[in-house]
Amino acid sequence: MDYLKTAEKAPGWVFRFTEATSVNKEDFYSHFEDITDLESQIWSRQIEATLEVLSSDPGYPDYTAREKLLAFYYTLLEVLNDQSQALSLMLNRSMIPGTAPAALTHFKQSFSKFVQELIQTGLETTEIENRPLVTSYYGQALWLQCLFLLRFWKNDQSSQRLATDEAVERSVNLLFDLAGHTPVDAAIGFSRFIYRNKKSLL
Repeated sequence: MDYLKTAEKAPGWVFRFTEATSVNKEDFYSHFEDITDLESQIWSRQIEATLEVLSSDPGYPDYTAREKLLAFYYTLLEVLNDQSQALSLMLNRSMIPGTAPAALTHFKQSFSKFVQELIQTGLETTEIENRPLVTSYYGQALWLQCLFLLRFWKNDQSSQRLATDEAVERSVNLLFDLAGHTPVDAAIGFSRFIYRNKKSLL
């Protein structure tokens, strides 16, 4: 992290990193495969710290699924802001349009586990509508939302990144409004009812 603050650029390969720091190349390879693996471990710590904060909140288990996702993102942003310069530089190197950032490999694994529990909670409380052929894609939709917010955060030039806070609120509310019971669901349900009882209309 100190290297990133000084160089203002993520190292592309191990040789450049070890030459510029006191890190021994053999020691580096005893812990990490390459620079991307190192970055992935750093990003893994960010989400682990976020989940630790949430689990320490006694009121968190009683939150709705929507509130849990909002709390997750707001807490994550607080964690990221502590090392915003270095983390942003990592994203600059790994966020290639149309691809999943390699530096977020471990981050994604923890995030996926978190959202699967969140989705299950939402389904049980009917906050999230169980739709055939669609429900299985909710996790992927949440991951794309997370990538969108990370990219927004990285590029946010507003005071104290307040625009990112608004992006979180608006995107989470939109997602849950779409995933919840909508007028379309009511229309489909009514259509099915009419079809099952069509003889009553004759």
